Amino acid sequence: MYSSFALYWLSKVPEELLDNGSLAWNKGKIHYTIASKEIANVYAAQFAKDMDTFFNARADEILVGGMMILIMPGLADGVQYSQDPRRPFFYAFDQCLLGMVKLRTSSDSVKEMIKDAIVGKFDITSLSFSSNTIRIADLGCSVGPNTFIAMQNVLEAMEMKFHSQNLTSEMPEFQLFFSDHTSNDFNSFFSSLPIGNTFCRRRIQYTSAPKEVINAYTTQFAKDMETFFNARADEIEAGGMMIVTLPALPNMHDHAHHPVGVLFLALEQSLVDMVKAGSISEDELDSFNLPLYSPSPDEMNQLVEKNGCFSIERMELTNPAAKTDGPSINIPALIMHLRAGFEAVFTKHFGKKIVEELFERTLNKSAEISSQFEASLENGSQLFLVLKRK
Repeated sequence: MYSSFALYWLSKVPEELLDNGSLAWNKGKIHYTIASKEIANVYAAQFAKDMDTFFNARADEILVGGMMILIMPGLADGVQYSQDPRRPFFYAFDQCLLGMVKLRTSSDSVKEMIKDAIVGKFDITSLSFSSNTIRIADLGCSVGPNTFIAMQNVLEAMEMKFHSQNLTSEMPEFQLFFSDHTSNDFNSFFSSLPIGNTFCRRRIQYTSAPKEVINAYTTQFAKDMETFFNARADEIEAGGMMIVTLPALPNMHDHAHHPVGVLFLALEQSLVDMVKAGSISEDELDSFNLPLYSPSPDEMNQLVEKNGCFSIERMELTNPAAKTDGPSINIPALIMHLRAGFEAVFTKHFGKKIVEELFERTLNKSAEISSQFEASLENGSQLFLVLKRK
């Protein structure tokens, strides 16, 4: 008899792994190869029970002298379970899941802020509806499920507002609009704008660049926000509200100390190393700039006032990382998140072949990045802004 049965699959998840009073409670882990000895022992005990059941069942089926061949993953005698070659894969999955938990926790904290802003500041009675419709737009939706979670938060807050004023019978129809850069699969409305003519040698973004480069980014951001505010003012009726969340910098802080700056500086250093190694040319590096900018609350306040179409109902600098529990930030996992978001940008300019080397070099800088990144989070890195149309 030849058995292709997946014997390494346990018949059930051991109950101890789910018991928070047990030494084998497997909190924050998905497999025994990345967990404690107590957890590995529980897995081993369950495997022994399953194999005993399996052998007894096969013994009832096979005559004396009959043979059975088994193939399954295994470890050499004397090799510790922590040396299992599958461990890096389970560890990677585990870190991705933890990252998703932290993203959801951060999203939940923003959800409460959105609810407070809409319930407390959105004046339904001031709106002059030409139809029984409220339109809500996400202008940086990206792709994937997170954008739907964000819109669900807004919808729930809007419904709560109507309930709080006993206007349930007048609940309008909500229409959702999703928009982002032209590279998004479903959208061609926005296109990226150039930073300007300031030459930024051996730099891929402004946070580590000279003052002249920072000023060029600041000027372009101000122009873009003026265009953005004017466009939204044409769409939103008086009394309508807009919630903006974006990376930001505390007032009077150096741009180089922003969390985004720390990460991109590491990528920039990796690209410089690749120029030295001959993987890319110096001209390729010098001609590449990331069109990203993180303003301070004071900057945003000035831009809103200058535009004049909106009033600021609430503005707060938050620290999403402070809302999560557990150990310090996992830099390798964060770099992988960064890769997911920006790999296409680097590929378009440098070509697909260099991406693996770029992020591998950056991962090797994880220890160096860690202390700088955690220090940059102390004073907040995300701006929560509630605006009302005048």
